[in-house]
Amino acid sequence: MFESTLIAELARRQGQNTVLNSFNYEGTGILAIAGTDFVVLVETVGYGVSETETISVDAIQSAFFPA
Repeated sequence: MFESTLIAELARRQGQNTVLNSFNYEGTGILAIAGTDFVVLVETVGYGVSETETISVDAIQSAFFPA
């Protein structure tokens, strides 16, 4: 039940700044894709430097959407 609620909220927030936390990962960036099993976060550091991270929805412990 919680997983479907999380996926729906992440899908609604695509394109926004997001902080995702899991057991061994904490990333800040733009939420690019929210699929049924995974999310893609584009981490941005400064100008022009970016890296994409694919994170399993099962591994996400918390998600924050800073204003």
